[in-house]
Amino acid sequence: MNINKLLFVFSICISPAITGVAQTPKVTAREILDRHIIAIGGNNWKKINNIRLSGTMKQMGMEMEIVQTTIENKGSRTDISMGNQKGFIILTPAKGWMYIPFGGMQVQPREMGSEELAANNAKMNYKFAQLTDLSLIAEAEYTGMDTADNVDCYKLILTDKKNIKHTCYIDKTNLYTKRMISKADAGGTGTDIVITFKNFQKQNEGITIPMTVTTNEGKIYFSKLTINTSVSDDILSPVVK
Repeated sequence: MNINKLLFVFSICISPAITGVAQTPKVTAREILDRHIIAIGGNNWKKINNIRLSGTMKQMGMEMEIVQTTIENKGSRTDISMGNQKGFIILTPAKGWMYIPFGGMQVQPREMGSEELAANNAKMNYKFAQLTDLSLIAEAEYTGMDTADNVDCYKLILTDKKNIKHTCYIDKTNLYTKRMISKADAGGTGTDIVITFKNFQKQNEGITIPMTVTTNEGKIYFSKLTINTSVSDDILSPVVK
């Protein structure tokens, strides 16, 4: 067989394989997000107005009590207590405050800068953190497969309405959000804000929520959850009691 015939036969053999690869549909960021939303509760999330999670946070050998309250479209408040001392972190669309008095660190609340506030958007808006509302996302790009905690994940780059980029890892198997990394100058430190989600539990309301969350500040183990209870907007005011 001469070289021309050999090449012709070879091309016939590999053509179906090449054609098959070319015709394989490529998954898009929107498809991944749509499947993710269905996996964690779908339209049930539209019924959620507020969420309150209570538990403990472990940081550098210390244990603190945590109560995290998020009010839809208004903001969030995280109350932190250790012994007789109490602090808080308040995040709203316009302003944010941090009051961490432990060990004499602060004597009054500190107002966050604009970049620090923007970077904490995922903590302020629970539905953004769980990627349940696509209207909160300005752009979404699927960049391929990656791993988070040795789990195969879809890797997405999301840009929110404040032009902050977030790298999100969505578990390929169960489609839960595994990790979110927010790119911003967090309070002048240049440190990315990293949130890792574990221990997902389905609630009576039909939504699935992570009950173990690791942030830059430490690991939080939530043990109690209430949804759509009566919550006053006054909790978003930085008043030290």
